[in-house]
Amino acid sequence: MPAPTQPPRGPARPRRRALAALLLLLAHAGAQQAGAATQASFRVSASVTQGCLVSQAAPGSGNDFGRLDFGRHPSSTSGTISARLLPNDAITLDCTPGVKLRMTVDGGQHLDGGLRHLGAGQARLAYRLYRDAGLSQEIPVGASVPIDYSDAGAIALPINAALRLPGNQTAGRYHDRLTVTLSW
Repeated sequence: MPAPTQPPRGPARPRRRALAALLLLLAHAGAQQAGAATQASFRVSASVTQGCLVSQAAPGSGNDFGRLDFGRHPSSTSGTISARLLPNDAITLDCTPGVKLRMTVDGGQHLDGGLRHLGAGQARLAYRLYRDAGLSQEIPVGASVPIDYSDAGAIALPINAALRLPGNQTAGRYHDRLTVTLSW
């Protein structure tokens, strides 16, 4: 039987120790790099633009801001009748706080001589629009009128109206349709 061999003595042993130490050092360095953290940043931004939003609570609820209704009166009635725009609750108007909101109202379907009229066939009744309940600040046809508001989330159009019944008006259902244009 051959005699067991012993590892050679001399220069080979320090080389093995150096190689083992190098491998241990590389393994340790690799472990540090694998768990290393890198930091970077990114930008976050948002823009809030000034403006207004007209929205409907339910699809198909119409695009009418509301209605002016002077009521029902006998043809013999004479005098001035007033009305306020009754808002359509299905439509809301919201603006960014501080927006300068303006409206224009056209002459309607029966404009004549610069005056808006309700019509029933060929019969007419002239009426005027005002931006105040006291009927002192008229809204001229096509004029840009400021809308003042205190709650940007609950804006109501300031439209009031007055018509004068002459006391001998032809009976009928009088109507008109006005278009409001909002700008900001």
